[in-house]
Amino acid sequence: MRLEDRDCDMRASMASTNDTKKLSSAKQEKAIMHDFEVHVKEINCKKLMHKYTKDALENKAREIRAQLNEQIRCIGERTETQIAVLQEVDDFFRKRGEAEAEYSRQLEKLAKGIMQRHKAEKNSFDKRLADLGVINSRTVCLNHYNVTACRILSSAIT
Repeated sequence: MRLEDRDCDMRASMASTNDTKKLSSAKQEKAIMHDFEVHVKEINCKKLMHKYTKDALENKAREIRAQLNEQIRCIGERTETQIAVLQEVDDFFRKRGEAEAEYSRQLEKLAKGIMQRHKAEKNSFDKRLADLGVINSRTVCLNHYNVTACRILSSAIT
C-alpha cells in the first residue's frame, strides 16, 4: 500500500472517529506525528528523484552496460579455457585408448606364442613318454630274459 493511500485511509478513519467521540490529545499528537513523517518521506523521495537526472541515469546505464560487457567477455574467455581443457582431456583419453588397444594386441600375441610353445613341449613330452613306454617294455623283456638266463645257468651248474 502506498504511503498516500495509507495516509488517506488514516484521515478518513480519524474523521469517522471524531464524529463518534473526541480523540484524546495523545492520539491526536500521534496522528499529527504520523502525518509529519509521511510528508517528510514524500519530500525525501522527491529529492532522490531529482537527484537522478536524465544524464545521471544515462551515465549509470552506460556503466552498467560496460560492466555487463566486461562480464560477458570474462565468461567468453572462461568458456574458451574450459573448452581447451576439455579438448586436452579428450585427447588424453583417446591416446590412452590407443595405448591400451596396442597393449592388448601385444599381450594377445605374447599369449599365443606361449600357448604354441606349450603345445609343442607337450607334444614333445608325449612323444618322449611314448618312447619311454617302448624303453620300459624292452627293459621288462630284458629283465625277463636275464632272469630266464640266470635260471638256465643255475640249473646247468647244478
